[in-house]
Amino acid sequence: MRTASFVAAFASCVAVTTAKSVFVTPHQQYSSSVGVLGCKVDTNRAAYWPLPVDCNNVCVKVTYQGRHVTLLRVDVSGGAYDISYDAWNYLAVGFSAKEPGKNAGGKGLQADYEDVRGSDPECKKLMHTAGNKLAFSAQNSQNFITSCAPGTFVRDNKVEYNIGDAQCSVGKDEVCTLTEADRAAGLNQPACPGGLGTGGKMKPCLVKDVEYPTGKLVCAVPDGPTPPPSSKVPSINVDELGAPPAGGAPAGAPAPPAPAPPAPAPRPAGR
Repeated sequence: MRTASFVAAFASCVAVTTAKSVFVTPHQQYSSSVGVLGCKVDTNRAAYWPLPVDCNNVCVKVTYQGRHVTLLRVDVSGGAYDISYDAWNYLAVGFSAKEPGKNAGGKGLQADYEDVRGSDPECKKLMHTAGNKLAFSAQNSQNFITSCAPGTFVRDNKVEYNIGDAQCSVGKDEVCTLTEADRAAGLNQPACPGGLGTGGKMKPCLVKDVEYPTGKLVCAVPDGPTPPPSSKVPSINVDELGAPPAGGAPAGAPAPPAPAPPAPAPRPAGR
């Protein structure tokens, strides 16, 4: 009995994940240095950490004021803890940035995060492929995939497409293969039905970004004339809600305008 109780207590202690406190800032433009395809994942739930992308813990859970989001780690930042603007907006005010009148702006949020394994259901549902596998560019992901040992989540749960960039603007939407036997034989290029790197220009606007701080959807890769600039004033200023100040403007977007200075006090009458 004592042995069983000790084992159960030890197992419960091991299962506890230590949360880390960081300042998270909004990120507008989807990107992935390891080749994760934006047209095959939820780009509104992405994290850009100043840490290497992990082969097993491909997600993080970020919590702020009782709200939480699970995010895919797809890229490495230059030092900031960035998350998709829509996810940041939900943490800040409890609504999607796309909801009219609920788009917020401001500085960083002091939040807690913990690593999440790729096999976790909340992580896997962010992967929009058959079997919820993580989709990579067959051309631009081989270094990262090779760095993940067999048996890791990435190595065992990946699918590669003949698409040349993370924004899915060039290539062909077809699955390519490179088996473990191929890798063992020294091959390092996936085989695609139409030939690796073929396909040309894909359908426009397959990946959309949520514009900071307006909440409007914009094409990650513009097709045609650039639309006129929209108002950059958020509907809600998080800093005025008492959020802890930190960080600066989000990656790929200007900071919201500073408030106007107070008017000078009137002079006393008779002077």
